[in-house]
Amino acid sequence: MFNEMEKVLRGASLELDLCPAHMTIEELAGLLAGLGCPVEKSTAMAAQLDKRARQLAEAKDRTYQEALEHLLRLMSQGWAAKERGF
Repeated sequence: MFNEMEKVLRGASLELDLCPAHMTIEELAGLLAGLGCPVEKSTAMAAQLDKRARQLAEAKDRTYQEALEHLLRLMSQGWAAKERGF
């Protein structure tokens, strides 16, 4: 999973199939924690992220994976900016 995190941080496409059958909320929470999400909030945020990715996929005619990758990139950029004090 760490190779996938590096690709998200670089803005590249994930090779891992992120559909719910392959990644649980707990696995997504671990990915979020690795990207800088506070561990104590990662499970709740993973559930919210999953829900929003489904909404975005439907609204923008994207796949779930595309929507999830987009949201993960945004989140990782936000945490990186926060760590730098922005």
